[in-house]
Amino acid sequence: MAPLAGMSKYWTSASAMLPQGGRWELRGVVKGPRQADPAIHGPTRTAWASGDGGRVEGHGETAEEAMADLANQLRAIRPDPNG
Repeated sequence: MAPLAGMSKYWTSASAMLPQGGRWELRGVVKGPRQADPAIHGPTRTAWASGDGGRVEGHGETAEEAMADLANQLRAIRPDPNG
């Protein structure tokens, strides 16, 4: 799979896990450390989303792994649609 197509798949999966209601959005994927954003640190990739509930991060060795972890973190904070 081409790198861009692979990342699109993971971005779409994480986007689908964003909490409903409010102003949540995926913000990006970066490799730390970064002076511009001290919250991003270490040699791994960090993907993050932000919204009314704050900031949620996913981490991984690759951008795809970071997005997959972010999707899992977002899934954990989503309200259960079945009550």
